[in-house]
Amino acid sequence: MHTKESVTKEFTEAVSSSVKGLHDAMWEFDKGIDIPPVYSDEDLKHATKIFMHVASKKLWDLQEQGGFDMELREKMAEDFGVQFRGMIKVFTGMDPHDFYK
Repeated sequence: MHTKESVTKEFTEAVSSSVKGLHDAMWEFDKGIDIPPVYSDEDLKHATKIFMHVASKKLWDLQEQGGFDMELREKMAEDFGVQFRGMIKVFTGMDPHDFYK
């Protein structure tokens, strides 16, 4: 029987392996090819989800270590999301809120 903990561990290991593989492939590509890759809007959506998923967990870890109260945690998470959304909008012209419409 799978527990929440075992499913979470399996999920995290699979995602970590996939993300590392993408990271390594991108570095190899960047070292040898001077033509930029072509990424779709869907690729940005996928990369944004991965980044937010990982970064949100790291934010939670920081908050746990700092002993922050829930009100501050919520404010930090909201600020993080607003600022990240703003950055994506400014530098790509795309609004992450539209990714899943």
